[in-house]
Amino acid sequence: MDTLAITYKADRLLTRVITRLTIQHAEEFCIPRGLPLKPLEVRAMWDTGSTGCCVSEKLANALDLIGIASLDLTSAHGSKPANVYLIDLLFPDNTKAKNVIAAEIIPSGEFEIIIGMNIITRGDFALSNDRGKTVMSFRLPSTHSPIDFSEQEDPRL
Repeated sequence: MDTLAITYKADRLLTRVITRLTIQHAEEFCIPRGLPLKPLEVRAMWDTGSTGCCVSEKLANALDLIGIASLDLTSAHGSKPANVYLIDLLFPDNTKAKNVIAAEIIPSGEFEIIIGMNIITRGDFALSNDRGKTVMSFRLPSTHSPIDFSEQEDPRL
């Protein structure tokens, strides 16, 4: 995978980080079957509380995604059966995360896809808040240099 580095700067403090990216059926799924990719730009919420990526039912229908499996998806709203899809994520700099497994969720209206820890843990992720503004930065792959905001070890730990 090519190197991806994105930074999202908000003009206020955020309780959710939502950025734009493009999603499509996984090329490796579509091309052998002669299916169209149908890339679509969507709103993506970055969620460190989600173990995996998820797509809204509306987005799955718009892209004609074909389920590759199903699972019981557990969320704050309980557990329910969900379709599972294989997708590619295309980031603003045209870097691509290929063959990402994503479960179907009930849409929130604010976003169409959740970027979960199955993507976030592939790279380096930082969130900072200064003077009433939030900045999110993500790099893929990881630099393999841990982000450490402490200048010295806290003696209280």
